[in-house]
Amino acid sequence: NIGSPTRVEYTLIGDVVNLAQRLESVAPVGSVRVSGSVARELAEGQLCSEGFKKLKGKSEPIEIFGPA
Repeated sequence: NIGSPTRVEYTLIGDVVNLAQRLESVAPVGSVRVSGSVARELAEGQLCSEGFKKLKGKSEPIEIFGPA
């Protein structure tokens, strides 16, 4: 919670949220891109790797996955 007793707002902060925004920025309009940690949680064959990409704020390139 961020705010005061008269005005409360909810927000997310942190590295995971920043990564999600960076992935959103490289996704084509109307599509979604996810990181390897998300791809590993989904059934095999649903996503395919699009390779590694250097994203702002990350020291190492991130492997990006899109729809298969």
